[in-house]
Amino acid sequence: MTPDDERTPDRDRQDDLLLADLRRMWEETDPVPPDLAERISFVLSLEDLEFELLALRTTASQLVSARGEERVRTVTFSGESFSVLVSIDRDRDGRVRLDGWIGREAPGDDGLEVELRCGQTVLRSRADTNGRFAFEEVPSGLVQLVFHPSRTGGEQTARTVVTPALKV
Repeated sequence: MTPDDERTPDRDRQDDLLLADLRRMWEETDPVPPDLAERISFVLSLEDLEFELLALRTTASQLVSARGEERVRTVTFSGESFSVLVSIDRDRDGRVRLDGWIGREAPGDDGLEVELRCGQTVLRSRADTNGRFAFEEVPSGLVQLVFHPSRTGGEQTARTVVTPALKV
């Protein structure tokens, strides 16, 4: 569709030129993030719409090797149910490992099932009694943690908790 297709009796060629200039200005000064559609689809693809969304609280990055080739990023999320500290470690070969700790004991006797959503791939882990979980060989890109509560006597003890998507 061209600007001419939308022209009305109250809109002339000068208006079209002005609108084209405005569009160009916004595209240059505040462009749409290239991965916006991917991030929206990623978040909307959650099957269970009854969940608590943890809030991103802090993020820090630091070099950990003498030559500065390895990076560790620490991210903290918190919410009503619990908080989570996540350490994302990228080695010099580009492999990513994610370690996490739940800030309080996981609800239920057998802890939380933890999913790491990486696009179409879902990796699974279980938090131990200290709230620790880990994922090795995490694919680069957008990821999201999903915490499923344990079931006690066939009943779910709490609702599902998710983090915002983050890029690794």
